[in-house]
Amino acid sequence: MKTAKALGKFTSKPKQKSKTEKELEKYQAQAAEYLAGWQRARADYQNLKKDCEEEKNRLAEYIKADMLQGLAVLVDNFELALRHVPTPKVSADWLVGFEHLKNQLDNILADWGAERIKTVGQEFATDCMEAVEVQVDDQAASGQVVKELSAGYRLNGQVIKPAKVIVAK
Repeated sequence: MKTAKALGKFTSKPKQKSKTEKELEKYQAQAAEYLAGWQRARADYQNLKKDCEEEKNRLAEYIKADMLQGLAVLVDNFELALRHVPTPKVSADWLVGFEHLKNQLDNILADWGAERIKTVGQEFATDCMEAVEVQVDDQAASGQVVKELSAGYRLNGQVIKPAKVIVAK
């Protein structure tokens, strides 16, 4: 039979940690804490960069819409002036230049992504049109736009300038 002394070889007592092992564990825990803090700071910085980029893009779109809105008003003024040109002056050289300027402004609006809202013959839409007048018109259905007084524009699906129209009654 085996004695308890012989079995003692196989049983172990809990080993006491040395001072250096305790210090090592302390520094490892501290390093893990610093690493976690650095990872949180890095993630926060990435989120901040993303938020700043989104804010910059929103601001650029707002500025673009504001500029195009001003150009749209200028195009409206050109169109209004062209509607009031006396018949004998229609072929005047200065008027041809005037029309070229208006066409250039139309092209700028299109190049920057502004699309003109279709109005005449369409059903009146409150989200993109402003009814300035209601007229009795036998040739148009009730609620149909019969005349455009001022063009409306959209940019990326958002109305930047509503069209001013006359609607049939």
